[in-house]
Amino acid sequence: MSVLFGHPSGNPNSHHAALSHFESGQLEAFCVSWFPTQREIAFLKRLPGVEKLTARLERRCFRPLADAPKIQGRFGEWWRMTKRVLLDGRISSEALAYEANDWLMETMARECRRPSVTAVHSYEDCSLLQFQEAKRRGKACIYDMPIGYYSAWEETQRRLAAGFGEWLPEGGLPEDRYVRPGQKKHEMQLADLVLGPSSFVGRTVEAFFDKRFAMAPYGVDSEFWHPATNTDSDRPLRFIYAGQASIRKGTPLLLKAWERAELKDAELSLVGSWQLANSMR
Repeated sequence: MSVLFGHPSGNPNSHHAALSHFESGQLEAFCVSWFPTQREIAFLKRLPGVEKLTARLERRCFRPLADAPKIQGRFGEWWRMTKRVLLDGRISSEALAYEANDWLMETMARECRRPSVTAVHSYEDCSLLQFQEAKRRGKACIYDMPIGYYSAWEETQRRLAAGFGEWLPEGGLPEDRYVRPGQKKHEMQLADLVLGPSSFVGRTVEAFFDKRFAMAPYGVDSEFWHPATNTDSDRPLRFIYAGQASIRKGTPLLLKAWERAELKDAELSLVGSWQLANSMR
């Protein structure tokens, strides 16, 4: 088997998926908009005004894949980054992300015509074109779902919005102007195998489609993250939620549960963007 694998930006999850294919000798190529080298990151660190962007880009470096075959779209990604810096606040990050998605689909659709490719493996929102091309050529389509299926969480969001109306932001639920529900559905229909990190994700898929589903749980660096040797402390137990605070994420449920728990020796911190009513802060 030779797998053409792709991700629009190259996040840690995709790095390890690509590494799995690479170490097993099955990676045809890793399609990614830009896989920066340490030398490129060092150069960017010397430029003024791009410190935050450089810190984000440095997370795209992954030494174990340094020698893996890659197909990149550097110039397009550099142009998107230029727009992000020059038009800060005047251009949607989501719009730029979908530009990268489109580049990936077009690139993988072209590259999957290679006779050596037997399967394509890519993610939600950026798989349609290569899946269509793969189907025409009798090649397998592996669909990676990092979160629950769109229609499932859309239903959950509607239910929570009805039950927690006082939590809705002043302008109502955010508009999903860039979301492509039709594309999501078509991608899932074309998939031969769906991968997900949990049984929860599997259940959201099974509620709408009869698809082969396999779990590929996310992990952590066990050498870095390990239980503390000294657990004696007079400090309160602290829980940190990092991410978007919104109706869709179930934040009102979390806060209601926390209130009812009445934990005297514990505290909860929310870290991330607040997309709920300001009155509920």
